[in-house]
Formats: sequence, C-alpha cells, structure tokens
Amino acid sequence: MILTMKDKKRANVISAIMDGKLKVEDAGRILGRSVRQVFRMLKRMREQGIEGLIHKNRGKQSPFRVKESIREKVIMLAKGKYRDVNDTHMKELLFKGEGIKIGRETLRTTLRGAGILPKQGKRKPKYRR
Repeated sequence: MILTMKDKKRANVISAIMDGKLKVEDAGRILGRSVRQVFRMLKRMREQGIEGLIHKNRGKQSPFRVKESIREKVIMLAKGKYRDVNDTHMKELLFKGEGIKIGRETLRTTLRGAGILPKQGKRKPKYRR
C-alpha cells in the first residue's frame, strides 16, 4: 500500500480528530468534505485503519478496458491494411469492416503507444498572386 500526499493529509487530519486536537467541522473545511463525509472517514479509520481511507478501486483495472487481443489486432491492421488512414477514419473502417468497436481516443493512444505516427493529409498550398 503506497500512500499519496493526499492520503497522508487525510490520515493526519482524521488522526487529529481522534486525538481531540481538531473539530469535525474544521476537518471538513481542511479536507474539502462535508461533516457527514468526515464522520464516515472517521468510522472507516477506526474500523480498518489507514487502509479504510484509501479508495477501494485503487490498483484495479477498469472493467471497460479494451482486451489485449483486440489491441494487437488493431495495431496489426494499422500497420497493414489501414496504414494510410487517419485515426478517425480508421475507427469507422474498423467498425464497418472488422466489427471492432473502439473509441477514437483509445485507438489514438493504442497506435501512439505502438509507435505508429498520425497520418496527415497534404494540403494544397494557398494561391497568392
């Protein structure tokens, strides 16, 4: 368990309440929480210790994460079949042609992580007299 500075501050403030050095209302102002939330933190600190103050989803992977097999397939297609296509167009082609539904930003981060640079169209130079 690694504590961030925010977690340490929260633990110190809750400890100060337990020691009687700080009022719950003051702690709420310091932490930017309501009195009710501070009482909930105080209860969790008494029951579970410092671990009770840490968010329960910390360290867990998102349930909406794109599977690694799909990421590898997208990278393979980007290097082959769709190598001359920009990100937004590729997203559309993946959905229509391959049946892969992936967000544009997810696609972009996946491709940049694999070292595939963005495709930029060539603009016609502006005419000047």
